Amino acid sequence: MELMSNSFYKLEEIRKNLIEKGYDSYLKNLFIFLKTFEVMGNVNADPSFFKVLKMINILILLFALFLTNFTTKALIISTIILALMFVSYRNSKDGALVWTFLIITACASLKKESFFRSFLLGTLTKNSMTFILSFFGIYTPFIERKPGTEIMRYSFGFAHANTLHLLFFISVVTFLLIIKKDQKISKLINIMTINFCLYHFTKSRTAMLMVTVLLIGTLIYDLFSYTINRDRICKYMFWVLFSMLVISIGLVILASINYTQLKDISFISSLNRSLSGRLEQAHWYFNNYGMSMFGKYIPEIMESPRPGVFVLDIGYMRTLIQFGVVPFTIFLILQIKVIHTLYIEHRYYECFVILCSGFYWLIEHYYYYILFNPLLIYFGDQIFYSKNLSQRSIKVLNNQ
Repeated sequence: MELMSNSFYKLEEIRKNLIEKGYDSYLKNLFIFLKTFEVMGNVNADPSFFKVLKMINILILLFALFLTNFTTKALIISTIILALMFVSYRNSKDGALVWTFLIITACASLKKESFFRSFLLGTLTKNSMTFILSFFGIYTPFIERKPGTEIMRYSFGFAHANTLHLLFFISVVTFLLIIKKDQKISKLINIMTINFCLYHFTKSRTAMLMVTVLLIGTLIYDLFSYTINRDRICKYMFWVLFSMLVISIGLVILASINYTQLKDISFISSLNRSLSGRLEQAHWYFNNYGMSMFGKYIPEIMESPRPGVFVLDIGYMRTLIQFGVVPFTIFLILQIKVIHTLYIEHRYYECFVILCSGFYWLIEHYYYYILFNPLLIYFGDQIFYSKNLSQRSIKVLNNQ
């Protein structure tokens, strides 16, 4: 018994020593880079060694959790949330929510800029590799036809042309948050140029428009810094954008659930067409799978009763149907708390980026996965911080 006690004491001393030297930060940043590198690109076409990388990432994650010092409150909260996510995983057969909250738990102590830098580096490295290997025919497809048209789209080795532009959107989001204190017009113009050039190949209209809105909004925000009433203008714009997002999410969910009854309304019909049939597809999934507390398994792509395939691409509806009402409610509560916290702290630019990203998940289903929606890292502030935001529920000894 005494030998075991001494072993635990020595292990704790080693752990504290590693944290004091900052190794926990290095390890967590390495994990974010490697995990992002593992997931990004054309995952289905990746060589078998990426399966080995997945096992390595699991080991690094466990060690990173070992180097995180939890308070009792933080440990209880994280255990409850992870338990709920595991129940959802058992039903849905999709581990995205478990990974999301494990990563949030492990990396909540990291500075946001540090997390985003590691994420962006992993994203750019893997996606560049995918792009290059596609030219050698290792990753396919390279060109695809837009359904129902003669328009050719270039996916450059990614699973879909929309996926390529989505990953560009994610990269822009993280880059803008990294340089938010050093934004220059020249950088924004360069990103805008790349955005339009990429659209020429992907024909991904929504992604192109969302990147454009982000960049124009960033430019306007920078111009506000020269006005006396900047806070008042930002508050007004925040409430306009927040209201639009809430109404849009509510409308899309209601229209998806009740599409059969509402499809004859011209506005709903037009909305469905503008969303490339996503309302009809979501309604089909809702009718066939319904809603449950902790979700259920649904195929990634499902053959529909009529010609073609149905994909549950609306992020909010996919979270609700595949993962369940409980995880969906947790996500919405945390999302609202994040936005509220940033608002009262006058961090309006971060609010703007999060709200803009919220619109994107109306047409893409990766809303729930932190490796495609890195803004979910903000959930860590709400899960592990006390009411006094200057005090952490996760105490890191080296005062990061």
